[in-house]
Amino acid sequence: MVEFFGCRLNSTLFKGANLHKARFSGCFSSDDYTPTDFSGAISKDVSVVDSHLHYQADEFIGEFDYIDDNFWMGGSPESKWPDVVAAAATETLSDRNDVRYNAAAKLGDLDNPIVAPILACLLADDEWDVRSIALETLGNLRHQEFPQGDNILLHWMFLQHFRML
Repeated sequence: MVEFFGCRLNSTLFKGANLHKARFSGCFSSDDYTPTDFSGAISKDVSVVDSHLHYQADEFIGEFDYIDDNFWMGGSPESKWPDVVAAAATETLSDRNDVRYNAAAKLGDLDNPIVAPILACLLADDEWDVRSIALETLGNLRHQEFPQGDNILLHWMFLQHFRML
């Protein structure tokens, strides 16, 4: 009964975990990196919302509840994030701060609040310029409500603003 919110999940091992009633909201694992490993995980009543999860699941026990069409679980191309969103989100994983900066700007240009948790992850980036563009981009997306965790994201934005002062 845990919620994973805005998590970057490439290379994460849930191998053999009991994910009973877990919820993945706004989570991301890129198709270009090591998949999330759900092998042997027990997944009764797991929900995935507004997420893009590249995963492996040998001997997967249970199934995921599909809440809406804004996620992808490996083999369902009709329900994965648009390629442009996944590509920009993948760039946020770069070791180079200029690439992460440009990725945040690209995600903001999409004007889709589904990217808010990915941008929120960048609020903790080591580079001030990446944190700054992520905060600015999240602020620009505020003309619409964030579909998952609106209050959580506002709290992160508020705390980040004072961290940057």
